Amino acid sequence: MKNPIIPMTKELAAKIAAWRYPDEYAVYNWREGEPLDQLLDGGAYALLNRQGDLVGFYQFGQGARIPTKEPESYPEGPLDVGLGLCPELCGLGLGAAFLQAGLDFAKKELGAEDFRLTVAAFNQRAWRVYTRCGFGAGEKTVHKISGEPFVILAGPDCGGRLEYRHGVLPEEYCGLRKAVGWSAICLEQAAEGLAGSAFAAGCYDGGIAVGSARLLWDGGYTAYLTDVMVLPAYQGRGIGTKMVEDCLAFLRAQMRPGWRLKVHLLAGKGRDSFYQRFGFSQRPNDNAGPAMDMWME
Repeated sequence: MKNPIIPMTKELAAKIAAWRYPDEYAVYNWREGEPLDQLLDGGAYALLNRQGDLVGFYQFGQGARIPTKEPESYPEGPLDVGLGLCPELCGLGLGAAFLQAGLDFAKKELGAEDFRLTVAAFNQRAWRVYTRCGFGAGEKTVHKISGEPFVILAGPDCGGRLEYRHGVLPEEYCGLRKAVGWSAICLEQAAEGLAGSAFAAGCYDGGIAVGSARLLWDGGYTAYLTDVMVLPAYQGRGIGTKMVEDCLAFLRAQMRPGWRLKVHLLAGKGRDSFYQRFGFSQRPNDNAGPAMDMWME
């Protein structure tokens, strides 16, 4: 599949400039009339979901630094990293996975080994994300223009490692739905749905949920595979494959001599070939009509 992290374009930069963060985070809003040069200097990249919607962006190199009052705040060596997540996705627990995906991209595509981040002193939410990803204590500095305090963090000391678990939390499930561009489900309904699953698979990177899948089963001959989701930046790593395999392995373990199970699913647009690898057939065919569904509200 195509890499979901692509070089910045004028159209995407304009969308980022239109983002509006609330309350104290409004300091990150693009000032009206400010040129987009910083996002078009060749060091910026955009993260898209499978539908092609803008999820966030990364800034690597000089553009990720701030003007400081102190000289030599940025000694040569580490690659400076800046990032911004779509306002609608902030506060959903996606920050660490979003950052880790950018670091992985920089290692693979830019050959970077050491990294550095600059964070506003007031932004404790970002600070927690960065330290969770292994960035350590750094140097205090002051913005040359605004006079606001910042901290330059060094790291990370270690990278994340994928871990597969049984299911995800309702909050994580809702965050994944939003990140992949699916319609929203209220938290209570998500919790009920997860609790009612016969089996659920989850994938984590450094304790952050990056993928989920679940299986519904009547205990007899009918089962339904659903909610196979992987964060855009983590797609193409075999995570979806592993989770689907785990769901199907659960079903096979329940089968008794002489049993046959029918497993249904509704594939996302363009995802038919992915599920055919597991033995699923397309509909319609000679024996079956098209799959159907509807929303009840």
